[in-house]
Amino acid sequence: MPRSAAIAGVLFGLLYGGAVLLLRLAVPDTLVERGPWLEHNADRIDWAVHLQSFAAIAFLWFVGVVRTHLGAAEDRLLGTVFVGSALLFLAAGIAAGAATSALLGAFGDIAAGGDAGGLFAYASRLAFDLHNVYALRFAGVCMLSLATLGLRSGALPRPFVFITYALAALLVFGLSHLRWLALLFPAWVLGFSVYLLLSRPPRETP
Repeated sequence: MPRSAAIAGVLFGLLYGGAVLLLRLAVPDTLVERGPWLEHNADRIDWAVHLQSFAAIAFLWFVGVVRTHLGAAEDRLLGTVFVGSALLFLAAGIAAGAATSALLGAFGDIAAGGDAGGLFAYASRLAFDLHNVYALRFAGVCMLSLATLGLRSGALPRPFVFITYALAALLVFGLSHLRWLALLFPAWVLGFSVYLLLSRPPRETP
């Protein structure tokens, strides 16, 4: 696969992983609880939302370059599942970011003496479910389809593919109570991209 796909994957892994790390460090387990945690971590959460938007751009480039490289060799069914799950993952992540921004706005209104408690609870629950349930499941399907494409085309070694299947199963079955599980997908994309960078491209036959 071309180096541009690997570079885009590395950028996504670092940006999205950084966003997830910031959120995990800032947000407590009891997400709907209002308290000083949000006042002290508002800037960190805002940074995470912005990093997530740039990560989405890198991931779109990653998906596009991978599909372009596969070309006619791409299985239409797996290719459709790969693209569809990738777009749904991005949509859920972007919606979660928007809900997180609404959460920050609701907290600002509450701090100013307004009555936005209901909006705060709704936005926090929405952001949590979009990011930790739906986005993770779509990410798992994306991993499964891309690993299968790599297996059929011979671009990925079998051990890597089987490890991917096991990791993707954790995401697909929605173990949202595992606090750090969201780091699995960007870590996988980063590892996949580093493998592409280090592997030698196949020699073209004359």
